[in-house]
Amino acid sequence: MRDDLCRFLDAPDEVSTLPATERAMLATKVSALVLALATTRSVDPAPAPDVSAAKPGYLTIVQAAELAAVTPEAFRRRNTFRPAIVRLGHRTLRVDERRLRRILASLAEY
Repeated sequence: MRDDLCRFLDAPDEVSTLPATERAMLATKVSALVLALATTRSVDPAPAPDVSAAKPGYLTIVQAAELAAVTPEAFRRRNTFRPAIVRLGHRTLRVDERRLRRILASLAEY
């Protein structure tokens, strides 16, 4: 049956060569497969939200470091970037993207 299904997927016109009972059985199995595919697709879990996307306009330290073209360690150490760093929780640091872009623009002027 599996070989028949693959053959008919490649050449659907060949289904007419099957006896009526086998066509009915194949149609039932294909219908069940289509239903399973349709319902599986509709109940897929939503992708996990990105932590940085939780607050619009905030970047992670890694994203901000990439934007500033430095390593994350250098980003944390440099006093220049400190005004853009925001503490969202006890251990959660994010970077205000607007402030960081202003800082980078002012550095580019020099």
